[in-house]
Amino acid sequence: MPRTKSTTNDTTGAYRSRIDAKNKAAQPVAEPEDIFGPEDISGADAADNGDTTASTIGHQAATAAREGAERRQNGPTAMTQADGASLATAGDRTRTLSQSDMVMPRLALSQAMSKVNSNDIVRQGNFYHTMRNENLGPEVFIVPLDMQKSLSFFITGEGVSCRSYDLIQGVGDPGIRCDDCSLKEWGREDGRNIPPKCQLAYNYPVLVLRAVEEDGELVPDWDARPLTALWTARGTAVQAAKAINSNKTSMFEEWFESFYILSAKKQSNLKGTFYVPSVEHGGETEGDVLALARKMASRITPATIQATLDQEDGA
Repeated sequence: MPRTKSTTNDTTGAYRSRIDAKNKAAQPVAEPEDIFGPEDISGADAADNGDTTASTIGHQAATAAREGAERRQNGPTAMTQADGASLATAGDRTRTLSQSDMVMPRLALSQAMSKVNSNDIVRQGNFYHTMRNENLGPEVFIVPLDMQKSLSFFITGEGVSCRSYDLIQGVGDPGIRCDDCSLKEWGREDGRNIPPKCQLAYNYPVLVLRAVEEDGELVPDWDARPLTALWTARGTAVQAAKAINSNKTSMFEEWFESFYILSAKKQSNLKGTFYVPSVEHGGETEGDVLALARKMASRITPATIQATLDQEDGA
């Protein structure tokens, strides 16, 4: 089994205590909280059992569930809550959910100005899961499920002014074609190169694997339930993203067939101290996690990624 040495200098005692607690409560791999849309069609199954006492409402729910199943077979179109055997009826727009109505939590790296660092929740230099504000430590194992690039022009104190998901047309201000926009170009000031104001980002839906300690080293726990998240790499993190992209391309494999080790590395410049992610190929995705990753990857749509980016100014 592939192993990686823990970054013991940055790992607190409390973090290792949480790892021990997770190991004791380890469960067989189960599907993470479904952020990519419902799948079980319990309403349709119930209708097929020949229950003659079913109410008219129950029959309508079952019918809507069948229609939801047919829609999913025809492509990533809108889904209704009736797909989960609710009381919604077909055509009820108030209960219709599309991929744009669902967002993913983020896998983020705490920095000096991060709220989780300022509030003493997750100190800088540690990765964390934004939905839970859970400290994952200075090193995490991830299984990429897919990747989508985006461009965004961020103004400090105001948020995202313009964004492009197709790298062709911007939406917002200036909202022009990307090829005609000077914001994506490098500049020069006082003899120094100035990065583009509109930056390219690589967005990866990932499974975040739990860690277990073996012989003083942290390794992936293939039996524990992983977390789902969106990891966005831009700016100083782009080099880590390109390493993942290069491995995927050179190995002629699907995104989810390999797992990677993200580590927080400390750097400093004139603006202060900050952390950047570095990446190392960990090995092949194993066992039930591989099957789970394949299933989750088949259910991801660009709309889910876009909805997640749209909800945060820092996207």
